[in-house]
Amino acid sequence: MSTEYKTDESIIKDIIQHHVKPTNEEYTLSLIIYYKTKKTSQLLIKNKTTMKKPLLQEDHVIYKHTCKVEDCGPQTYIGRTRTTLLRRLTCHLLNGTIKN
Repeated sequence: MSTEYKTDESIIKDIIQHHVKPTNEEYTLSLIIYYKTKKTSQLLIKNKTTMKKPLLQEDHVIYKHTCKVEDCGPQTYIGRTRTTLLRRLTCHLLNGTIKN
């Protein structure tokens, strides 16, 4: 497991802390993240020489995004990112619209 999970965890925790509230104020939210290890069969080399990444795991991409979050829009923009598309969209949800 790479160290990127720590960054992902902190982003998720920030989103929950800033955007999620319990319906009853007497309760507090607690986030527990569990990881599942890979099975031995997943670690074996397969005959496929090329593995296609899922769309959200692609990096160095140009994308078109329509934001439907209340503060943003609906607003459509085209962007370029060096990180994975999933991380970029997560940061958008955390930080809001891209500032020029």
